[in-house]
Amino acid sequence: MDALPRTLTVLGVSGEKLLDAAKVSSLSELQELTRARFGAHKCRFLTSEGKCLQDWEGVADGATLTAVALGLNPLLQMVGLEDKDGCPVDDKVPLEEMERIALEIAIDLANIGCFFGGPGHLCGHPPTFWRWDDILPAPPHFQKDDFSMKVMKVREATEVVHTGAEVVFTSEEGSLVPNTLVNFTVEKPVTVQDMIGFRRQHQAACRTKVSELLATRQGADTVDAKISLKEYTKERVCFELGYHVYNEETEGFWM
Repeated sequence: MDALPRTLTVLGVSGEKLLDAAKVSSLSELQELTRARFGAHKCRFLTSEGKCLQDWEGVADGATLTAVALGLNPLLQMVGLEDKDGCPVDDKVPLEEMERIALEIAIDLANIGCFFGGPGHLCGHPPTFWRWDDILPAPPHFQKDDFSMKVMKVREATEVVHTGAEVVFTSEEGSLVPNTLVNFTVEKPVTVQDMIGFRRQHQAACRTKVSELLATRQGADTVDAKISLKEYTKERVCFELGYHVYNEETEGFWM
């Protein structure tokens, strides 16, 4: 049976009317109507008693509700623990726990992004594995592989650093190569393809010092740029730039 419509008034936190005696038939419709007026991706509704509205049965006809805008969480969005509207995959799991899991996934992705497409990456799409079934179900980003393991396969378009984070590049201690990469705040998610571009830019810087670098190791004939993850938090992601000096015939990745 269809839910009975309610006539509702919705206020913003400053008291402004967002909806005035509007007829609404479901909580999802209320979200859509309020979102359109509020300009928010998602809202939480508070009753006149200050309690959070949990379901449509808790809405009384003629009630006045207060809408509180909820922002998107770029870290949770990137790894699939929050949908495009800001809804978590499991709203019973505390935000702190969700963010802890999201950071672990993001660290896996960033570490893969550091070597993807470089020396030692044979081919294909390296996976990161879902390890938290005891806490919450795997999001759609993770699919079962041929061995029934839940994995996310990393590709060039895979996002590895979330919007809003500060990306910082440092050099290995004692590096002879200038750091030509510029720190920045992420305006759109950094992808694996972007990481490949960072490594190529650092490889170009290594070429400017190739004679000096080869002279540091007897018999060396090859210099490969490398990038590694040093820190990953919600606010800051730090990559360290270095290089590998070696003899390709005797020490190459294909030996």
